[in-house]
Amino acid sequence: VRIAEACRRVGVGDPFVLARQYLKAGSAGDAPTALAHIRAAAREALDCAALADAQLWYREAIALADASGAALPVLHDLLMEQGIATIPLVDVEAARVSFDRAAQLALATDDRRRLASAALAYAHRPFPLAASPRIVDWLRAARESPCDDAGLRARVASRLGSELFYMGAQASAESRACIAGGPARAREAGDPATL
Repeated sequence: VRIAEACRRVGVGDPFVLARQYLKAGSAGDAPTALAHIRAAAREALDCAALADAQLWYREAIALADASGAALPVLHDLLMEQGIATIPLVDVEAARVSFDRAAQLALATDDRRRLASAALAYAHRPFPLAASPRIVDWLRAARESPCDDAGLRARVASRLGSELFYMGAQASAESRACIAGGPARAREAGDPATL
């Protein structure tokens, strides 16, 4: 811990050096500070397209967050970042493990904004061939709660409509309403990403 603190005091700016020192300190250190440095290393690795390194640092950050009892929103955000960092490795199923756990945490804390983000990330795939009841349930729950992000609400509606389309005739009316409503909400919000 003393080495990590000394590095920080003298202005060592390399996030990897700081993260390694805090990681070496283990449970003897200040978990929130260590977590911040390990997360910074993960983000720096991701920014540098060092995807395997980013995965390593995110695993360490999540393990520390679990062990130290970090707040659930912090753990959720780490899981989302890890999942996003996994997708370029062409490992959608591995990314979904992170997104699934993030969605479960969002449900446990009744955080519908985070639930919407996790459900949309989990559902990410280029050509859906079948509906996922899990994704439909998450998107319905996210849709039912107010969220001040109009673009996110539009993406939830559009994706829910797409998922419902593959459920067949029993969900066709709801599917049509969602598919029509998503772009309309996106236009109202001026959200080109959803359109």
